[in-house]
Amino acid sequence: MLLDSFINSVKKTSRILWSPKESFRGLEDEKLEGVVAFYFRMLIIVSVVSGLFFFVFSFIKAIYLDIFLRTDINYWRMINYLSGRSASLVFLYLFIGTFIVFLISLVLFIFFRKIKYLEVLKGLLYSLTPFLLFGWLFMSLYPLIIWSVFLFINWVSVYRVKSVDKSSIHFRD
Repeated sequence: MLLDSFINSVKKTSRILWSPKESFRGLEDEKLEGVVAFYFRMLIIVSVVSGLFFFVFSFIKAIYLDIFLRTDINYWRMINYLSGRSASLVFLYLFIGTFIVFLISLVLFIFFRKIKYLEVLKGLLYSLTPFLLFGWLFMSLYPLIIWSVFLFINWVSVYRVKSVDKSSIHFRD
């Protein structure tokens, strides 16, 4: 059950990246809870994968240094050090993925006042899929930022502002 939801989230991420306009058109019908659940499942995946990738990459680098450069390495201490660093990297990704995204959504809401905050948040969470799919790679983040901005602009172009009467109950949601 849990594994299926993670697999479905990865499939959904690939659909968003392959056909963003169609995914953003379907976003209006989705509830916020579903979008947030998708985002957090993918955030958990990327944070765990980044921690494992860091651990394995650093371990292989240490083996290389030990075998080819004859560096004396205490493997038990190295494993202890790498496991601590990997765990802290996992929690750093989780923190950045929640707190910073919340701050970005507040800033974006200032510029998009005619759109409900929940709709801006849903568009932002879908727009961050490049980070959720490729964020575990330790590379330059600039291409991912540009890709996410492009997706957000794509969401803005697809989104239709609904005219709502201010005295209506729907305006208060």
